[in-house]
Amino acid sequence: PFVVLRTLAPTRITFVRAVSVVMADLLGAICMRLSYQFIYAQRNSTSKFMPYLLKTVSVIIGGTIKKDDGLSDARKIKIAIIGAGSVGAMLAEDLLSNPSAIYKPVCYVDSDREKVGRVISGIPIISEENAGKTLEAYGVQEAVIALPSADSDKRKTLYDTYKNLGYKVKSYDYPSLEATSGKRSIRDFAIEDLLYRKEVSVIDANTASWYIVKTNLTTVV
Repeated sequence: PFVVLRTLAPTRITFVRAVSVVMADLLGAICMRLSYQFIYAQRNSTSKFMPYLLKTVSVIIGGTIKKDDGLSDARKIKIAIIGAGSVGAMLAEDLLSNPSAIYKPVCYVDSDREKVGRVISGIPIISEENAGKTLEAYGVQEAVIALPSADSDKRKTLYDTYKNLGYKVKSYDYPSLEATSGKRSIRDFAIEDLLYRKEVSVIDANTASWYIVKTNLTTVV
């Protein structure tokens, strides 16, 4: 009887075992979440294993993950990404993974000779020197500058170059690590992007107070 009671008695759970169980549970939840995000992002992949993965995940979550048909390639705007750095590669990856995106990256343009000829995410990198004829061969419609660290002189030069080639030029905004807010977006060039110097604000506390006093005097008179 003593052996039976000892066997049926609850096992003492130490602090280390409890923490290990909790950590294993959290790790499993994180792995499942990351796996789901990866499969969801790759749901339009042509891999022969993807239908089985989608079916398995659908059974687990009790729902259905459908492929996003999005826009056809014929309806998308073909763009050349100016800058084959990390920001340019991230832009291409975002566009390629989003079937509903209106832009389709077809090539990179870079001045670094070591990068020219390579391929990132299936997109070739061409030389900045021979961009004119090459972009025409790729059917490029717009050029997107993805060089957030470039100064105003460099951006002005790039803008003039591709504008003279007949392309609509846009800028890719990517928030820095120090930014507390902001989102990635492709936008038209603003006048601030084309200035040879940074925009200078002439409104300070003294100037503002002067305008307030001037306005009040005018109102009184």
